[in-house]
Amino acid sequence: MKLLVIGLGQCGGRIADRFARLNKRGHALRGMDTLAGVFAVNTDVTDLSGLRTIKPDYKHRILIGAQRTNGHGVGKISELGAEIANEDVDKVIDAIRTAEGFYETDAFLLAAGAAGGTGSGSIGVLTSPFSAVNCASAVTRTQRGRETLRRVGSLSGGVLDCLFPRVCVGCGKIGDYICARCAAHLPVLDGPLCPRCGQPQVSGMLCPSCAAKLSPVSSIRSVFRFEGAVRNAVHELKYHNLRAIAPTLAAYLTEYARQREVVADVIVPVPLHPQRLRRRGYNQSGLLARALAESLATPVFMNSLKRSGVQASQARTSTMTERLRNVAGAFTCADASFSDKRILLIDDVCTTGATLEACAVALRAAGASDVFGLTVAREV
Repeated sequence: MKLLVIGLGQCGGRIADRFARLNKRGHALRGMDTLAGVFAVNTDVTDLSGLRTIKPDYKHRILIGAQRTNGHGVGKISELGAEIANEDVDKVIDAIRTAEGFYETDAFLLAAGAAGGTGSGSIGVLTSPFSAVNCASAVTRTQRGRETLRRVGSLSGGVLDCLFPRVCVGCGKIGDYICARCAAHLPVLDGPLCPRCGQPQVSGMLCPSCAAKLSPVSSIRSVFRFEGAVRNAVHELKYHNLRAIAPTLAAYLTEYARQREVVADVIVPVPLHPQRLRRRGYNQSGLLARALAESLATPVFMNSLKRSGVQASQARTSTMTERLRNVAGAFTCADASFSDKRILLIDDVCTTGATLEACAVALRAAGASDVFGLTVAREV
């Protein structure tokens, strides 16, 4: 889980700065970042400039009320702090929205002291956008300089929609991740196709590559060509932590499976290597598989198929031979419950089918009677 920390006032700013130092130390010692961003908000420019670790720019050290206080603070007058926060709340929200790591945020922590002043006055104002949709705020109290965390509230999807509206990956329109207009022009992968690998094939018969070999995958199908808004959507899911778009993409998989009467006993996602899973924090194929399984009322096995060894990312290989060599023997499955089962294998993008075929080898070895591959998109 990654936290986005906002320190309010002198005390809150120091707490936030401490979080930044701890994160910096964790990165140096273990190569891990637990924070998506750290901000300090104050009416006193001296307090902001005295921080040690928070990035020293106006987007991370946010001065509010400068016209009213000339940067000298509000003393212990909480009421004035609240008034200024109310006037400059958009300034703070804009800074959060444009934070480099915002899309990695799982929760917000707002910290403030209780002695009066900017922090005490502003915390109620700056948490109001969250409480309006029943999001708990995180409030930090202090006593004689000892700082203790009171609570941390998780950021719900409703809060994200309220503060950070869904933006269409195709045109930028606010409202949904794929607006109605862009949805109507998505690059559907129409036939005729090779009946096995799913590549466009004018004859509708096996392509030369499939005709020359046996494949453990009965067929591979993709909903879209990997271009335009679809490419943007997959990249947002895969590389920019936009996990919330997974149900939208899974809905297209569901529609495709139902229209073509795809029959499966079990749904299985293509797994990530444990190291890559730890770095990314989630398996994008797993998110798609889980949403699809719920829609189709089909069991999903998230951890039965495992990836072993450390391979280069398939995106970094350039030829079919390299891709096949990169994933050869990379997957294992020892789930006896797969015996005589029809498996629907889910991935985000199919390039050559090498990954799906390597997965199918392991699933067949575990006793699967048939393996079908289904992906959101296909490179053609």
